[in-house]
Amino acid sequence: IGGVDGDRNITAHIKSFDYALQDARGIPTLLHMNCEGCEWDFLVDAKKHGFLDHVPVIQIAWHNYGDVGLGARVWQLCEIREMLSKTH
Repeated sequence: IGGVDGDRNITAHIKSFDYALQDARGIPTLLHMNCEGCEWDFLVDAKKHGFLDHVPVIQIAWHNYGDVGLGARVWQLCEIREMLSKTH
């Protein structure tokens, strides 16, 4: 999924949840997320697509980086927890 060139620059290709879902080989029994900040968008997309409704156990490592501190994420965290409380 990318590589390192002669100047030691790293190239990465970021795929959408839709793309990942197409390549999935079924529903996991455990989803452990430690994706350094992508959990905020991934969880909303995964729920929107119905994926999370079928995963029995979800573990999340929450991160906040850059200009977005925890204070700016509090409302989003509450919305995600409310969303997950309906199925988990």
